[in-house]
Amino acid sequence: MAIALAAAFTGDNVGYVIGQIGGRAFVHQRGRSVLLPPESLHSAEAFFARHGGKVVSVARFIEELHQANGVIAGTACMPWCHFLAFYALGAALWVGLWGSLPYQACIHITPIYDHPARYQPHALLALAFWPWRSQPAIYCAATTRAGRDPRDAGRRTGHVSQG
Repeated sequence: MAIALAAAFTGDNVGYVIGQIGGRAFVHQRGRSVLLPPESLHSAEAFFARHGGKVVSVARFIEELHQANGVIAGTACMPWCHFLAFYALGAALWVGLWGSLPYQACIHITPIYDHPARYQPHALLALAFWPWRSQPAIYCAATTRAGRDPRDAGRRTGHVSQG
């Protein structure tokens, strides 16, 4: 987990440096490659000014935001110590979640497996009756596709419904 945490820190710090050094010129030239079109830079900077710390912490969990996170923070001139602190929080949460979740699932695999298996007979019974329940829907879809309205069937046979 230490290697994953170190790699997580390195990646977005490189993005931050790119945003800090390249700034607006970089975004105008290459912004689309990090999913940051130049026309949305002003709104992204304003949003970062209000919610920068929260965005940096949560960005790890949202793929598109994660890709542009460091570049936007650097371009928006977010102080590096703030970026580093909030990024450390987000990286620790991300590595902790994806490091401990599979481990906990392996430890508790029997209860995880037994819970859905308890409802297996009910699911099989529902699947057994599913074809009979879906036939009226298939009939209505077929008659509608053929250009006939299924509500007109009573008029052709002389039985008109009151509805």
